[in-house]
Amino acid sequence: MVHYNIYEPRPTTRDKQLEEWRDNKPRRPIHTSNRMLREAVQQQDLIGWWSFLQGGITQKFERVMEEHYQQITTEKKHNKWTIKLIQQMWELQRQIWEHRNNIEHNEMTPAKQQQLEVRMARARDELQVGCADLQRQDRHLFAEPELVLSMTLSDLTLWLKEVVGLARRAVDDVRIRKQELVACLARRCTHGSSRTTLGHRLPIHTWQP
Repeated sequence: MVHYNIYEPRPTTRDKQLEEWRDNKPRRPIHTSNRMLREAVQQQDLIGWWSFLQGGITQKFERVMEEHYQQITTEKKHNKWTIKLIQQMWELQRQIWEHRNNIEHNEMTPAKQQQLEVRMARARDELQVGCADLQRQDRHLFAEPELVLSMTLSDLTLWLKEVVGLARRAVDDVRIRKQELVACLARRCTHGSSRTTLGHRLPIHTWQP
């Protein structure tokens, strides 16, 4: 993780504001005698602390550091402090993304292990049922059961999603075909009944010598 060694007059002021923003808590009064720092925090409230984490920092913080450096008579530059802070915010965002990405795709947590076991049981059930109801072009999903049972959590999730979707589509196709067959038989019965009725209405002529 990033190590912050940048001096700030009131480090807890910024940290408390970030915590309140993260937890969606109401803003507490800012207890500081530094008027410029108080104005900087209030202006950052308006800009947003999510913007702060992305490098959108009010210029008033830079003025606070300029004033501080003048008081301690140092040769440090306030604009370099701002640049370094923004760079660290960007680096923090990158490291957070990499950490979450590693957990999502590589690290096997207890929760993910439980999800894998549940999906593996569903996959075994699907493989046992088989693919007889699927279209011929979709049966390749069942061609290698060993490969399916060795999939990662993300790949197995996608496999199950595709298999369930194809199964539902196959059921819908069967239902549609049944409905079409019933409708066709109904039309034939209706047409045959009409012809019979018309035949009874025809006059019967008998030949008399």
